[in-house]
Amino acid sequence: MFDFEVARQSFIRRYLEFAGKQIDNSSLPAGSPMYYYCHGCGIQVAVLPETWFLNAPPNYCESCKIFADHGLINELIKEAQNAKS
Repeated sequence: MFDFEVARQSFIRRYLEFAGKQIDNSSLPAGSPMYYYCHGCGIQVAVLPETWFLNAPPNYCESCKIFADHGLINELIKEAQNAKS
């Protein structure tokens, strides 16, 4: 059974923990692996070689994908940003 309130609190906790702590791929030397992060909460979703062209990395982690599929991700991001302030 899906408990929205628990999922919302988990999202806010992940957002506050990982927002702004991502590795900037442009600052890495050539040939380094590329780091990809969830567009919602900021958690790392993939590390791929720089030359990887087969499949695009996911835009969202599994938890945020549910929110994005239901159109709630933007509201949750705003709520988490307000909680950060």
